[in-house]
Amino acid sequence: MGNIAKHDADPRLQAEAAAAGRAGAAAESQLAEEALLQPLLDMARRGVDPRLQAEAAAGLADAATEPLLAKGLCTPEAFGAFLPVLHCGGNAARSAMARVLSVLAAEPRAGVCFADEGFWQALLDVTVVQGVCEKLQRRFAEVAACAVALCAVTVPHEAAERQLQMLRATMKLHAIRPLVRDALSQVAALLPARP
Repeated sequence: MGNIAKHDADPRLQAEAAAAGRAGAAAESQLAEEALLQPLLDMARRGVDPRLQAEAAAGLADAATEPLLAKGLCTPEAFGAFLPVLHCGGNAARSAMARVLSVLAAEPRAGVCFADEGFWQALLDVTVVQGVCEKLQRRFAEVAACAVALCAVTVPHEAAERQLQMLRATMKLHAIRPLVRDALSQVAALLPARP
C-alpha cells in the first residue's frame, strides 16, 4: 500500500502515466480513423461504379469536416485514392471531391500531397477537361488557388516552381473556358517569385 501512495505522489511517475494514457488514446483514435476512412478510400480508388464512387466521395467530404479525420486524409495514400475521382468520376463524385480538397487545402500537412506532380496535374486537368460543368471547373480552380498558397509556404522552392510551370502549360490549352482561364491566371499570380 505504501508503494501505491508513493507512486501517486511522485509527479514524474504521474506525468509518465499521463503520457502513456495520451499515447494509448492517440493510437485508438488513429485506428478508429483508419477504420472509417479506409473503406471510403478503397471505394474511391476502385472507381468502377460511378454511384459507388460518388457515394465514397460524399463520405470523404463528410469525413473532411471532422478535424481528426481531415488530418487522416492528408496522406499520399489518400491523395492517390482521390486521383480516380478526378480522372474519371462523374460530376457528383467530382463535386464532393472539390469539397474534400477545399478543406484539405487549409491543412499544412496536405501541402506535400498537393505538390505531388501527378496529383497537381490531375487537379489542373479537371479544371479544363470537357464534360465537367464550368461551375465545377471554377471550384477546382479555387481549390488550386488555395493549394498554391499552401504550397508556397510548405514545400521546397523547386516543387513550387514546378507547380507554376505546369499551371502555365495548362493555361495555354485552347479548349479552356475564359472564366476558368481567368481563375487560373489568378492562381498563377498567387505563386510567389522566389530567387
